[in-house]
Amino acid sequence: MADTTYQPKIYRKQGGDEFVVANGGAITVESGGDVNIESGGGMTAEDGSVFDVAENGSLGYFDTDFTGACLRLRMLSLATSTRRGASTSAHFSGLSNPPDPAYGTYNFSAATAFSEISMALPSAEVGAILIFNFADCVGDANASVCASAGSGITGVSLVDEDGVAWSNFNASAGAYVVLACATAGTWAVIERNAAITGTAAA
Repeated sequence: MADTTYQPKIYRKQGGDEFVVANGGAITVESGGDVNIESGGGMTAEDGSVFDVAENGSLGYFDTDFTGACLRLRMLSLATSTRRGASTSAHFSGLSNPPDPAYGTYNFSAATAFSEISMALPSAEVGAILIFNFADCVGDANASVCASAGSGITGVSLVDEDGVAWSNFNASAGAYVVLACATAGTWAVIERNAAITGTAAA
């Protein structure tokens, strides 16, 4: 709570240990200026506070700049979930190939004998996350997910956790994989279970 006995909207508390920005005050960092938080320092946002990043602003995270568009994709990735069941042994019902939108979680279901359902990876935009969850596929139900090689889709690459290029991966019943795009055009596996097996690109 601001101390109303002070006239300026920005002031240093008596004793000099704290600066206060009262209602209507502001601190402006001009172009080229910085606010640096050294190791061990921190910034706290209380409940109800707002942190705005403009459309063309950026946020550095793990030494990587994320633009406004990238942050939007990241948020959409976390907030979007789609469920698709197998309609035939070749397709998931209602699923475009490649999947659209190219972000978010896809929960797949398929009964036994629905094998080698195939799909291609969509174009990868920086900031997007794709989660494929085959937990509701049972028995020998499985899917083959292709990158550019042999899928008819161009400009899409796929690499595993060690940066090794894959042409595709097979997802058997119960498979789970998380793909992230940090470089335009490339999906990188950042998490998977043992039911995901990749094929190295030729």
